[in-house]
Amino acid sequence: MGNPYIIDLGDLPQKSGESKEYRQRIYDTLKTMTERSNIFNPIAVPVELDVQVTPRSLRLGKDLDNIMIDICRPFVEEVLGDGGYLNAFRIYVTDKLPIDAAGGIRIKLCLLGLFTILVGQLIKCCAKRRSI
Repeated sequence: MGNPYIIDLGDLPQKSGESKEYRQRIYDTLKTMTERSNIFNPIAVPVELDVQVTPRSLRLGKDLDNIMIDICRPFVEEVLGDGGYLNAFRIYVTDKLPIDAAGGIRIKLCLLGLFTILVGQLIKCCAKRRSI
């Protein structure tokens, strides 16, 4: 098992009729992580998700918002406990997944507020560039 805060969810369905197995794989993967890990057993604080999707996965014709729908429900049901909730997420396409990634979709568990901090830093950086 690699980084406990990163979960590989495999690939999107390759053929018509594989959607049910794909969604079940997400549930099973998250349930297994919860059963094996002290971190995911269950999470009782607000969290954020960073979701990476490979371009290869997108060629299969599924929109990013639909991928998040497939991930959010099982994440909330299998990983979050009382007091925990999904505060925010970001999903994006990258061709930079590590060679050991199991497939085309990978989620990272992030601390509450991480995305707000990142946006604030980007705004400051852009303001500095404009003033130069």
